[in-house]
Amino acid sequence: TSERFSLEDAPKFEYRGDVPTDSAIVSGRFNANGVDLNRNFDCKWKPDAIWGDDEVSAGDSVFSEPESKVLRDFFIAEEPTAIIFFHSAANGIYPSFCEGDPSEETAELAEIYSVASGYPSYENFASYEVTGDAGDWASKLGIPSITVELSTHSAIEFEENLAGVDAALKHYSESVEF
Repeated sequence: TSERFSLEDAPKFEYRGDVPTDSAIVSGRFNANGVDLNRNFDCKWKPDAIWGDDEVSAGDSVFSEPESKVLRDFFIAEEPTAIIFFHSAANGIYPSFCEGDPSEETAELAEIYSVASGYPSYENFASYEVTGDAGDWASKLGIPSITVELSTHSAIEFEENLAGVDAALKHYSESVEF
């Protein structure tokens, strides 16, 4: 929807696999061109990407979509100290990296968030191959980036994430000069 979401608009399913990718419930993941925007970034990009068990479009090229261009330009202009992405529903903290291993800063952010929030921390997302991911692209720029995967598609887990964000903010307020 292009309007504000209400609780009644929220998807009513527990797991992504419960709903086909062409469903109106899942369609919010894709833009008007049918592109999965979190497969349109410049890190291991492939035109035909995977989301769970489904093949999805990653666009005609990296940053082919206006939404991913806007996010790219925003991050480049603002030079964030770190980025925390929120997804669902793999229940854990996943460090971002494009090639090799996560940076020390990313691994540290993942550990800080995990300890404070109580989410388990994983070395990588191993359920399926992820290509063209925004967080992984940010890591190419040297921006520490993690993905928080909520436990379900409907859980807010506010207290856990408030503790994680608070710990991250405290860490960066003590270690980074602004």
